[in-house]
Amino acid sequence: MEKIVLEDFHDLHNYYYYVVDPDFAFCSKEKNGKAELLTQFATCRETIAGELFAKISGIFNDRRHTFQHRIKKIPVDKTCIALRLILSVDEYYAGRLPKRIIKERQALAKMDETFPKSIEVALHILNLIEDQYGWERTTAKLAAIQSQGYDVKPSGATAKMMAACFYADKRWMRSPHMISLFLLMLRLPFTAAGSLRGAMKIKTVSKLLEKFKTLRGRSGDGAHARTAGKYIPMIFKNFEELFGKGMGRNFDPDNYKERYNSYWGDYSNYVTEGFNTLCTGKSTNIKIAKAFAVLSKDSKITMEVAARADG
Repeated sequence: MEKIVLEDFHDLHNYYYYVVDPDFAFCSKEKNGKAELLTQFATCRETIAGELFAKISGIFNDRRHTFQHRIKKIPVDKTCIALRLILSVDEYYAGRLPKRIIKERQALAKMDETFPKSIEVALHILNLIEDQYGWERTTAKLAAIQSQGYDVKPSGATAKMMAACFYADKRWMRSPHMISLFLLMLRLPFTAAGSLRGAMKIKTVSKLLEKFKTLRGRSGDGAHARTAGKYIPMIFKNFEELFGKGMGRNFDPDNYKERYNSYWGDYSNYVTEGFNTLCTGKSTNIKIAKAFAVLSKDSKITMEVAARADG
């Protein structure tokens, strides 16, 4: 798999934090073998969706978005996502970590051999879905993160990282729920690797979704994948009925009844919405929630949406 340089910048403050799952950020399109990071890395899929609320609505949180000039550069004609996995840390930091984290990280250190295979599994999953519904195929390139003008390592720490850049159909960014689903598909080969053995042999979406029903994994991803297995066909067949033809209304905070998130602060204009929020009837975008309830024909979702609409 081809490898490119992924440039990181001081104002993004992309320091280490000790998680065992991949984290994500928006990046630029590749040019001359290089791409630029445009947001901070985050493991939370809804946090990544929050960057699109800033991009589309033009509302920025001063406490976090010191890099808003980079967010403004997020492409909207193609979904461009960087995935990073921190494999190991130096002894200075490892000595201050719980034994459970150290053990998990020792296992991760072996990922340098299997990381490209996990990327291929993620691509295979996405491409099966995209081929079925006539979307542009996602592609990926391995990436080497390179700091620009500063030392990316805090307090002299060292770490081993692997990364990849994914380039996909712009419709994966149509709503916060769709970018959340896209990131879930990227993460499954890492968080539910054991349950996905043999995934490369799957040739149809129907078989893939059957596989999803059996998944177990960290971070709740197994449960979210089982939900995906239930609703992906309905969502893609009725895509514009659910999400319209543009991003504007889906990333306008005024179209959501709840606009708070402790991560962003009391003066936040961001919305905590993702794929699971939509599929449980808990989306506070009432227009999208009602359309989903009708299409799902699920009485529990319909009742949940009705309660929120009246609340």
